[in-house]
Amino acid sequence: APSRKRGSRIRRRQLPTKRANRRKKTKKASKKGPTKKYTAATADKHQLYQLSVQDPESEVDWITKLYTIAYGRVAVTLREDFCGTAFLAAYWLKTSQYRRAIGIDLDL
Repeated sequence: APSRKRGSRIRRRQLPTKRANRRKKTKKASKKGPTKKYTAATADKHQLYQLSVQDPESEVDWITKLYTIAYGRVAVTLREDFCGTAFLAAYWLKTSQYRRAIGIDLDL
């Protein structure tokens, strides 16, 4: 059995009870101010795309590993097609001072 320090007994009164869980929940004032509800009229499609689809950290790692395996050298330049937010291109540039990025988006 694991040893406990003297006087460190578990007190059942400290655990939440079922009655405590049934209490009516009250809204607390937000420190950041009111939250904005997304609707079709108020949503930013680029921000929603970044939050739901893009993960530039893993994409840059994957591109770097794949390029090194295929060509035996480090990737320096990235060309991103359909880059509405240029999120990947911006992250690519942050990873090294020697990297360059070209972003192309034709949103007609």
